[in-house]
Amino acid sequence: RSIAISTSIEAWRLVFTGRFRLLDQWCDFVLKNRRHSISEDTWRGLLDFSRSVPENLEGYDIEVGAWPLLMDEFVNHMYRKS
Repeated sequence: RSIAISTSIEAWRLVFTGRFRLLDQWCDFVLKNRRHSISEDTWRGLLDFSRSVPENLEGYDIEVGAWPLLMDEFVNHMYRKS
């Protein structure tokens, strides 16, 4: 199961504005790096990600964590930007 990117981003902006400090970066990343849809796993995981991973991404461990691949890619992207 999956959700269209445009629908996902609209919903994320409604739900996470003011609650997820990396929301703009996340949405920009998804728009640039996904073509069709967001997996249900990623959709469900974003709430936990937004609550448990700090804005500086400290403590996020790609090797150990059980996050969806898109979140690993996002963290790598953010590290490369900084």
